Amino acid sequence: RDAAERLVDPPKGRGEPVTVVLTARGWIRTARGHEWEPEQASYRSGDSFLDRVCTDSRSTLVLFDSMGRIYNIETETLPDGRGPGMPLTSRLDPPQGARFVALARFEPEERFVWVDSLGYGLCVPGAGLVVRARKGRALFRLPEGASALAPAAAGQATRIVLLSSAGQLLVLPLNAIPVLDKGRGVRLMGIPPRARASERILFVLGLGEGDG
Repeated sequence: RDAAERLVDPPKGRGEPVTVVLTARGWIRTARGHEWEPEQASYRSGDSFLDRVCTDSRSTLVLFDSMGRIYNIETETLPDGRGPGMPLTSRLDPPQGARFVALARFEPEERFVWVDSLGYGLCVPGAGLVVRARKGRALFRLPEGASALAPAAAGQATRIVLLSSAGQLLVLPLNAIPVLDKGRGVRLMGIPPRARASERILFVLGLGEGDG
């Protein structure tokens, strides 16, 4: 079966260290080791670096898209960094208009805070990020006009930070965000309806005890 359609299980052993690179236009590739720097890489015309994860060649990856869907793909099936890589749409079937916004290593014990551009969010357990289908699975239910941002790995975080395009900064405790397998979540930062055409949440970030 296609690698994206297999049931995803936690890796049975560590492989070689690799860095997986995702571009803004949804191309993906691997580079050996964990020393890869995006500034040193070349990209297809009109494309650019979006995200990376340091992992190993036997790991499973989780991809997040702008419509609130998740996908899995096996690292061992990805092309190496000697070329531009491959478009994720050759393995996965995202909805028309969806953009891949982030990738992460599948870690059952991890948690991710996923927020949309209008300020709604939820905390997703890593163990629930398992997908069998090429078309992925809807997880984050978005209000009309919203798009999902790149999620923040909660890991050692105790606080979550949101920043809006209007310069509003919100810091709240991680435990204030509901842990859900799927859904809309709760409103973390409100954007007035009259401002939604020009204002949005820019990013979400997790902070630990030792962070400023």
